[in-house]
Amino acid sequence: MEAIDASKFHIPTLKPLLTQQAHEIEYGRGFSLLRGLPVHSWSLEKSQRIYWGISAHIGQAISQSPLGDLTNSVTDRGFKRGDP
Repeated sequence: MEAIDASKFHIPTLKPLLTQQAHEIEYGRGFSLLRGLPVHSWSLEKSQRIYWGISAHIGQAISQSPLGDLTNSVTDRGFKRGDP
């Protein structure tokens, strides 16, 4: 995935929105939400590649863990509030 950059991941219809989101992340609330992607029909690998490609239009990837991981999966494991 690290070989994928914005020049190799063409998404011209999303470019204006991603430019706005990058500005909001840098100078606004510090986060942005992108909705409407059909992730339920993609494999985990495809989802990660698309996420990486979209992110390449917003900023530069840096490690998110002490192990050097660049991506992590977030999964609802069904725990209830206060459940250790």
